[in-house]
This record gives sequence, structure tokens and C-alpha cells, in this order.
Amino acid sequence: MATLEELEKRVERLESLYHEVLDRRLLDLSARIERSRAESSKELATVKTELIERMEQNKTELIERIERSRAESSKELAMVKTELIERMERMQRTLIYNIAMMLMAFGAFLIAAIWALITFALK
Repeated sequence: MATLEELEKRVERLESLYHEVLDRRLLDLSARIERSRAESSKELATVKTELIERMEQNKTELIERIERSRAESSKELAMVKTELIERMERMQRTLIYNIAMMLMAFGAFLIAAIWALITFALK
């Protein structure tokens, strides 16, 4: 049978072996944790860059849409302006023609009235 000292030595060896195994396991776990942290940080960085790229794309698309809508609205505004100017010019011409016709009619009426007065005065 083994003596007490031999048993204590065996227990000490088992304890040291157990501590070595635990230390290796802890090192493996810490290495796995570090790898997963590194992978997650890489994934986080890629997700962050993708989000930034999407935001930039959305920003440029919005700017392009705004510029297109401004260009379209300015074209429409220019068309409306030209239509209004054309209408105003037509109305001015019509007004001038109407005033000229009224002056001609008034002149004809005046001539007729003077002729009637002259013929009445001569009789």
C-alpha cells in the first residue's frame, strides 16, 4: 500500500495537472472570446461603413430629387410666366383696338352731329 506521503504527492500532481488543464481551458476560452470580439468588431465596422454608405447614397438621391423638382418647378414657372405675359399682351392689344374703335365711332358721331348742325343752320 502507498504511504501517506506518496498519496499527498499524487494528490499534488493531480492538483497541478488539474490547474494546468484549467489554465489551458481558460486560455482557450479567452482566445475564443478575443476572436469573437475581433470578429464582432470587424462585423460592426463593416455594418457601420455600410450604413454610412447607404446614408450617403440616400443623401445624394435626395439632393438629386430636390434639384430635379426645382428644375421642373422653375420650368413650369417660366411657362406660366410666358403664358401670363402673352395673355397680358393680348389684353393690351384688345384694349387698344377697343379704344381706337371708340375714338373712331366718337369721331364719326361728331362729324355726323356737325353735319346735322350745318345742314340745319343752312336751311
